[in-house]
Amino acid sequence: MSQELSRRKFANADEIVEKLMFGDQTLAPTVLSTEESLGLISHELVSEGASIFRQIDPEILFATDEWYLDDFERWRNLYLSAAEKNEEILVGVA
Repeated sequence: MSQELSRRKFANADEIVEKLMFGDQTLAPTVLSTEESLGLISHELVSEGASIFRQIDPEILFATDEWYLDDFERWRNLYLSAAEKNEEILVGVA
């Protein structure tokens, strides 16, 4: 996805993808071990992410890899649903 965003002239594409997957805020960093964390994807990033996901056709981006296509569509649906409901997203990273 980073390559697609770079192709579309998004500045800092790698950083955007990392935030979309792991959040733009860390919750309870002193409570969990260094191998685990909770990331929060803020309302603003959910909205930005939904906008990005709407612009990308997953069938074209992942035409040759069904596993990545399914994974991308799960993330896309999560962002679109959260944006529609004005929600934040909590992600656990292990």
